[in-house]
Amino acid sequence: MIASEVNSRWKACKSPHYGCRCPNHDVPRPPNEPIEVAPQHRKFASTNEYPTVDIETDIRSSIDCLASSLSTIKHIYSEIQIVRAALQAQLQELDERQQAWERRERQTREGLTAHRSLVNPVRRLPVEILHLIFSMTLEYNEPPQSSRSRTDWSNNLKFRPFSNPLWTIELVCRNWRKVVIDHRDLWTYIVVDIIPRNIESHSYSRRLARHLSRSGSHPLRVCIGHSEAVSAKKPLPDKLFYLFLSSALRITRLDLYLSINAVASLSDGVSLGLQLFALEHLVVVGDPAHDYGTVDVRSFIDCKALREVQLYNVPCVDSTIGLPDSVRKVIVEDNTVSGVPSPDDDLDGPASDEIARLFNVAGIRHAAVDICIHRESETISPRELSLLTLDISARSGEGARAFIDSIAAPELQEFAFAFIGDEYIAGHEPLQDFASDFNDCQILVDIHSFVDRSHCSLTTLRLIDVEPNLVSLEALLSLLPGLLHFGLHQRDDLFDVVDMLCTRAPEGLYPIPGLRSLELKGDFVGWDLARLARRIGAGIPLENVLILWESPASYEKAVLDCEEVMCASKNTPEIKVRAMVV
Repeated sequence: MIASEVNSRWKACKSPHYGCRCPNHDVPRPPNEPIEVAPQHRKFASTNEYPTVDIETDIRSSIDCLASSLSTIKHIYSEIQIVRAALQAQLQELDERQQAWERRERQTREGLTAHRSLVNPVRRLPVEILHLIFSMTLEYNEPPQSSRSRTDWSNNLKFRPFSNPLWTIELVCRNWRKVVIDHRDLWTYIVVDIIPRNIESHSYSRRLARHLSRSGSHPLRVCIGHSEAVSAKKPLPDKLFYLFLSSALRITRLDLYLSINAVASLSDGVSLGLQLFALEHLVVVGDPAHDYGTVDVRSFIDCKALREVQLYNVPCVDSTIGLPDSVRKVIVEDNTVSGVPSPDDDLDGPASDEIARLFNVAGIRHAAVDICIHRESETISPRELSLLTLDISARSGEGARAFIDSIAAPELQEFAFAFIGDEYIAGHEPLQDFASDFNDCQILVDIHSFVDRSHCSLTTLRLIDVEPNLVSLEALLSLLPGLLHFGLHQRDDLFDVVDMLCTRAPEGLYPIPGLRSLELKGDFVGWDLARLARRIGAGIPLENVLILWESPASYEKAVLDCEEVMCASKNTPEIKVRAMVV
């Protein structure tokens, strides 16, 4: 029965309203007038006097009338009960039909969805698009990035045993399963969580073996770590070595989130036949709260394809460490410098002399190092390196000085130096002693000597939290006529620096007239900003200017004061300077 039929039958009695109003189906309404004793009879209600014959006849007539009405009411009431029962039966039938129509609606919607799915555009996606989508579902353990905040840096030290979603994707349909299995490059990232219950589990080992077989002959990236605390003295299990024996020659990147003893046990794997001749990228993330002693990565000395080595939280780099001549990039960073150490962490990270010995490969082109301490040792003669970029973060002024004095880099193009001596570390004493040690070290003089000794032509120089001794800074910048990018970050005001840049020469920024990018961070005032804006606007070909504040209040005041100064100055060219609060 369709809706129009239901509607027409409901109005079959030609009623102007919904529902039946015809005499055959109308339920009588009771009269509205009240039933009371007649006024002339009320006096007998309050006495025992018997009414007269005429009055009695009149009263008995009323009694007969009311009795007849009561009989009629009982009949009508019984009829109403019959109608109510019939209506309840009809309502029950209506409920059943409504439920039936609701079931039919669900079935119709399901059928509509099923038919639409048959022509869904996802069925027409090319295999290449499905492959791209599936590859984007994979998650990776990535090492810390020094460009991020210190908190993010520390958080990235944690090993995360990401589950591979491909095992679930392949269960959707045969087509998706075929795409997942046929594209073996989707299976080239393998995460191994070496907690005891996984190593002892046959199903976990079988899953790893299937994962390896599905990767075919593609290069592998293997990440090994433990999601739960394990003994720092426990080596890697032999079962793991045997599992990777047949695939070792395909491993091009190895990420190790392990204790130093576990890393050292790789030499046992080599003795079992685990050869990593194709290894190009090595990442070692140690645990400073539990690692003691030195790391010995001589197991990788025969990896002639190794190009990049990243060591994070390695407590002490052994002087006997050996890297193949193929290495081109080295990163050594520590949580006490780049991250946020916990109160349990040992603050004695890599020392300057040990870092210097690590650079025994003349072919290293890119380096980023954290220097925590300096130990008295024999003087190391400066070695000439082929570095193109060098990024140093130091917590010890003497350590930074010792490292810089031990190298020369004639091909160096980009140099960055950051000092964190005035940082406070939770649970430890403030590092004010390091700050005074750093100032006595006169690091700008040491950097000047390093640049002069190297005879390099720097194009990029960034100095972060370095005491800007104006004489030393001017002497350093004067050595770099080809400098294109200059950045200076400090916590105090930059009045002297702005004064040097804007007033020592009739035009341009002294002493770096060819500068293309300028980045300054400090406590600016409106006058400094106005002078800098006027000088930049006077025809200097700068492509990027970035001014940074730490305090929103000082930023707002400086910009307001700058606007007042600029408005008071006539014929001031317009200059667009990116200013932001960090």
